[in-house]
Amino acid sequence: MYGYCDNLSNFRYDTTHGWSNNLTCIGTLANRVASGGGIYSWNGPNSFISTLSSITVSAPGIYTVTVTNVTNGCTATATTEIIIEPCGSIGDYVWQDTDNDGVQDSGEPPIAGVKVYLLNKVYLLNASGVKIDSTTTDALGAYLFDSLTT
Repeated sequence: MYGYCDNLSNFRYDTTHGWSNNLTCIGTLANRVASGGGIYSWNGPNSFISTLSSITVSAPGIYTVTVTNVTNGCTATATTEIIIEPCGSIGDYVWQDTDNDGVQDSGEPPIAGVKVYLLNKVYLLNASGVKIDSTTTDALGAYLFDSLTT
């Protein structure tokens, strides 16, 4: 939450920096930062509390922060929901198919530095999908797209 108190001690939100619900993968963390005051009071699931302006959480649920400006007493409250889902991954290995049989055989070397694209649909002859992400194979020819939610 980003905001400020006006001359009448009313809290105003800066909507250009607003929160949205945060989809996070199991085992990862979500960060939230509040500003505009001097006293911060966060509450959330599992009796979560914090008085820091910034929190890092792993539990799903609704988190609420109350921000108080110590100069004029102006307060504001905002909430955000952390949604956690299981995430998938896709990865494999790029190698030089020295005998051109389409099968990875013993002794066929990995290829490092290959750009691999993740598309939103299967690539068919002349129909390409929309690029979702890209990565480059490592020194062992391996690549991985992780934290996939759809």
